[in-house]
Amino acid sequence: MKKLVVLMPLIIIFILTGCVEERVDLPMFQIEDTLYSVTNEPIDEQDIEKEIGSIEKEVQDIPDKNGEGYKIKKGTVIYKIKGESIKGDFMKKQAGLVAFLDNDGQYRGARKYFSEEEIKKHTEASCIIKCNKLNK
Repeated sequence: MKKLVVLMPLIIIFILTGCVEERVDLPMFQIEDTLYSVTNEPIDEQDIEKEIGSIEKEVQDIPDKNGEGYKIKKGTVIYKIKGESIKGDFMKKQAGLVAFLDNDGQYRGARKYFSEEEIKKHTEASCIIKCNKLNK
């Protein structure tokens, strides 16, 4: 009985922590209907092509509207980088790289955020294409 009293709280904690929804804690923003996560890659100022948007509202969760930023300050300007795709394409292995000016005056990168669902969908499609080629 004493063992059960000691183990029961541990079992409950274990069960409850397994039920907690995983949360993304990366700085993120949404521009042109695309969600980006900050990678902090240094970007050369000469590679900046044009302004494509700015952060208009700071939110407390994953952004779901254009102009929203999580852990990104309101007013931060987002730029297209020369020769880089803005949207990104998982199948073409393009990560959708954009830039922003950080607090230290340095241009930093952010890449399209591919959700687990997008990765799974594209991986399954890729497997189907490869299997069809093998069966020919």
